[in-house]
Amino acid sequence: MDLIKIKNIAIQEFKHDINSLHGIQHWNEVYENGLILGKQQFVDLPVVIAFAFLHDCKRTSDAPCVAHGPEAAQFIETLTPSDLELNPTQHQVLIQACKGHTLGTITDHPTIGACWDADRLDLLRIGITPHESLMSTEFGKILARKLTKYHK
Repeated sequence: MDLIKIKNIAIQEFKHDINSLHGIQHWNEVYENGLILGKQQFVDLPVVIAFAFLHDCKRTSDAPCVAHGPEAAQFIETLTPSDLELNPTQHQVLIQACKGHTLGTITDHPTIGACWDADRLDLLRIGITPHESLMSTEFGKILARKLTKYHK
């Protein structure tokens, strides 16, 4: 997977300050979290990696915004799976992960859950300690418990 290509797609689409709370540093943190969570059984790591860089590509500010997830999904639908080095099934899972990541829900889909958990585990950057009840994966719950323990 060509990370530079995916990052560049996200950067070109991002209309907010690249150094903002939802910019490149956040994407890199979600990527790192995704690499850890992506080792779980049944998680499709290339989807988690693409999600890390594309999930917030439609943000225009750091203000709360539920619409940016569906807007990112809509943008990803304009890309071909090969643009992201994904197969059609992976492409559809990425679209669903981006579409739903702003809703504050959990899922039993292992790959989508790993995407959402990777994002939520970086909430400390905005002063929110992730709670295990908002984690979709067992490993995400463990990591959230550890963060809660050390950031009370």
